[in-house]
Amino acid sequence: MGDGKKTGGSRKQRPSYKDRQGISYQQGEDPPFLAQMKQKLGYKEYTVDDKFTKEDEEKSDHSGDDEDDIRNVPAERRPQIVVLEPGKDLTNEQLQKEIDKKREEED
Repeated sequence: MGDGKKTGGSRKQRPSYKDRQGISYQQGEDPPFLAQMKQKLGYKEYTVDDKFTKEDEEKSDHSGDDEDDIRNVPAERRPQIVVLEPGKDLTNEQLQKEIDKKREEED
């Protein structure tokens, strides 16, 4: 052993990347007082799938229109219009006139 080589003694090795990635979280049960409160209030646990309803799927299936088209966006969801230079920038009224004009052209 005096030849200068290291032998694999009792030294601990760090966990590998794969071992560290295998760590997961498991949520435990709610404490009894929380479970009782949730039951009284009628609390429902939501999942990611609950976020997407069948109505949303039907809308997306039936709408062949371009989602990015400003004419298909409700007025309350449109970007805010700021007129910095009157006469040069498009006002909200001018935008609405253009949208109406395009809709008439399509019909």
